[in-house]
Amino acid sequence: MYPDYTTDDQKRVKKMFWLAGIVLVMIFVALLALTFRPKEKFEQAWLHNTNFTSGQSTLYLNGSTLYSYNGLAFFSVNTQNRTIRTLSTGYKLPTPDKVYWANDKGALLTFKWSFYDSRIQTELQKRGLPLDPNTTEKYTWYLDFATNKFKLVTTKPVGTDLAYFSAKDNGFYYIVTGDAPALHFYNIGTLTDSNLVAKLNTTDMTSLSVCGNKKICFIARDISVPGNQRLYGVDQNNILVHLYNSRGHLFATNQPNRYVTLVNSASNQATSEDDTGYSNEPASLYNVADGSTRKLGFTVSAPISLHFRTDDEFYVFNDSLTTSYNGKDGVPAYQVGRLKGTLDAKTAILPLLTSDGKPFTGKLITTTSQSGNNQSLIFSTDQGPYLFSFDHTDKNLPTADPISASKTVDSCIKNAGLSDKDYYSDTSLYRIIFNDEPGFEKKITAFSTCLVDASNPPLIGYNYSFLGTDSKSGKIVTD
Repeated sequence: MYPDYTTDDQKRVKKMFWLAGIVLVMIFVALLALTFRPKEKFEQAWLHNTNFTSGQSTLYLNGSTLYSYNGLAFFSVNTQNRTIRTLSTGYKLPTPDKVYWANDKGALLTFKWSFYDSRIQTELQKRGLPLDPNTTEKYTWYLDFATNKFKLVTTKPVGTDLAYFSAKDNGFYYIVTGDAPALHFYNIGTLTDSNLVAKLNTTDMTSLSVCGNKKICFIARDISVPGNQRLYGVDQNNILVHLYNSRGHLFATNQPNRYVTLVNSASNQATSEDDTGYSNEPASLYNVADGSTRKLGFTVSAPISLHFRTDDEFYVFNDSLTTSYNGKDGVPAYQVGRLKGTLDAKTAILPLLTSDGKPFTGKLITTTSQSGNNQSLIFSTDQGPYLFSFDHTDKNLPTADPISASKTVDSCIKNAGLSDKDYYSDTSLYRIIFNDEPGFEKKITAFSTCLVDASNPPLIGYNYSFLGTDSKSGKIVTD
């Protein structure tokens, strides 16, 4: 016997078939949408030649302003209108080890050699301190551009890249290293130093910057639990606070509250590392403000530098990243990405192209890139620094041609009463020779003023040093 179906039963069965059909159609449409959906589009960026030959230790990009010291002058260049402004000049300085810029106000300086007959030797003599390069190179100085005066900040060594200028607080936060790492603050308005945290109990400190509601933050490892990198902050009461344990590698970005963390998402432990200290690790974004972590949609096998263009769009430099371009493999590349709500970021790999559309042939140093207004300053091992910009308009910075530069230097040497010059084309270095006798400082000032006041000053793309000789024998008497 067959069951008897009522009219209502027949209606319910028919309705179920209709619903099933609608679901199947929706699934089919969704699959079509996924198959033929338009790919995420990203804008191509360009590399513009800065024409600088000085290294990353003296260059600094802030907004649209590029700051530089070339052995003769501290100066700035507006990357939009390409105008040059001299900030301070007129004296012989030792060779800088590191320059930390307070924008147009001054600079925090450490030096590594050529101390004799320099302005720093004079400053040491004023303070009754001996000139011993083995100890003097550990000193840190502040130069005020408005007065051209030097102030000795500390005689303790400041860690490499462990100084940060806070415009809000009008001073530098810095970490002295050695047996007892400590956090200090130097106020450039009052020229006073404060020891904020006398003992940090951390090691491998890096990436000083503001974050959250803290005075200053930095990445480090706990001295008692070495291994994974952690994020620390110093609160308004100068208390060191542990903010985040990355369980792996941690990188700062150009946005104060955002850090890239590399962690194995499956085990929540750092993945096994190769000889470089990295494996193919998934990248996530940690937000200090709300404590959230989200996936960035790409993996990392080498140090990276990530920069945000907007709150949602970012780009990443990775010196091991390459792609294919116009049939050529191994072209240096960068990664772009876009955050999509709560989903993983959408990313793409694009070639690094110079402003004339040719593939970049250098090798990046990703850990030294800096962010400005929708652009970055990046460095390479075998080519000079470049401006990475999404603006294709010509941003190559102007430089005096070698013939006019030589004529300007010769004219200023003659006007200042100096002796001679040597020129080294491989480093674009002019070595200015002077007689080591009373009054040489005034001659150096006259030469420097003459050169920076020239109609087309040979500043961008040229470096300078000063060498003292005995006026009678001609022997070199300075280092």
